[in-house]
Amino acid sequence: MVKLTISQQLISINKFHLQLVSKTDYEKNAKILNKAKVDDYYAEEKKNKSHRNVSPESSRENYEHKKRDRKWQREGDSKDKSRDADRKRKYEDDKSESHTSKKSSSKSSSHTDCWLHPLLRVRIVDKHYRKGKYYNMKVEVVDVVTTNTCVCKTEQGKVLEDLSQSMVETVIPKADSAHVMIVSGKYKGQLGEIIKKDKSKCTTTVQLLSSRDKAVKLHFDSVCEYLGDVNTEPDF
Repeated sequence: MVKLTISQQLISINKFHLQLVSKTDYEKNAKILNKAKVDDYYAEEKKNKSHRNVSPESSRENYEHKKRDRKWQREGDSKDKSRDADRKRKYEDDKSESHTSKKSSSKSSSHTDCWLHPLLRVRIVDKHYRKGKYYNMKVEVVDVVTTNTCVCKTEQGKVLEDLSQSMVETVIPKADSAHVMIVSGKYKGQLGEIIKKDKSKCTTTVQLLSSRDKAVKLHFDSVCEYLGDVNTEPDF
């Protein structure tokens, strides 16, 4: 039989469920109902107390450590921003160089790929040439002075000088069976006769004078109205 400390009740229990303790342990823990939780509580209190009682030296070390961490973080952020700025500048420089290169290539192309030719009818599209007086007017190319400039003549016989290739555009004849010169591509320089136009697609079908059984489909920009006498041309 075993007598319980708190209730003073006598109970019958197997001896294997009992543990012999010293008088000191009995007096200390006899009236504690849940010793495991009490032990956990005191352990947590001891841990919290140790944190509250941190020495000034330890606190200072922690402060310096955190200060160094913040400094390294700021330096890292600064380096990241610097790298980002460098990358952005490089991108802008590359973009600028690419744009300059394209402009240079475009200018070079405009000089080398000359399509102007005497006896072509072209339209003036530069609003600033001669203060816009001849804007949208159709004129005849009289002479090609350089690879980029020409001399033209109006229907009234007015001679216009210093017209650059960029100031004019090709003209497509309104009438069918009109003659044109191919000004770009594989058949550049050849004469032909228009047999069909597709305004919705800006294309025209041209029968080559040099080969009557051959017709090619070309964009409007690739052909220009020809004002010369095709009967005197070698292609005819």
